[in-house]
Amino acid sequence: MSPLQSWKLLANTFHAIDLLIRYGKLPAEYKPEDAIHLYKEVPLSTHERNILGFLLHVWNKYDFPFELSEVEGWDPRHQQAFIGWVTGKTLGRPMRYF
Repeated sequence: MSPLQSWKLLANTFHAIDLLIRYGKLPAEYKPEDAIHLYKEVPLSTHERNILGFLLHVWNKYDFPFELSEVEGWDPRHQQAFIGWVTGKTLGRPMRYF
């Protein structure tokens, strides 16, 4: 699986991504570039921005720092998606970065 496919697999475990697609903020066939544009240019809720910030951090940890303490404020479904990334359940390798 390519890095892009793996990153999208991870992103799709976060229900905020589904909502961003449904609301027309992200295209259905989104790429990291679309998420970057959304993160930098479009008004988002704090929660949406935080989830996107984490996903962009996983894509490029150098340009998108992320505070681990933010996860504490996430709803349980997002926390479960995060745990799937941490444990390797989602991508087959714990805490995979791209």
